[in-house]
Amino acid sequence: MIWYGHTISNGHDEIFTPGVDFCGGILSLPMLIEDEARSLAVSPEKTIRFWSFIPLYAPEMRFARANGSDALFEKLDEAGVNELVQVGRPPVV
Repeated sequence: MIWYGHTISNGHDEIFTPGVDFCGGILSLPMLIEDEARSLAVSPEKTIRFWSFIPLYAPEMRFARANGSDALFEKLDEAGVNELVQVGRPPVV
């Protein structure tokens, strides 16, 4: 099971595609939607939760592995990074 704060790599810290230097990402709460839109109760027993995927650079992936997701989230928050893909944004570490 994957959950909030899990990092997901392409396996080798290689970039996704030329010109876009992201090589992985982290699961986060969606920041660009209202809180009540983050989940959907489909029955009394089942709720679907929605996550966002924030693309990360290799140094950010390494930082999260070494220091934990919460430490990376602090740096992402300080830099104003959210799930909106910002090609060319500066790394936060």
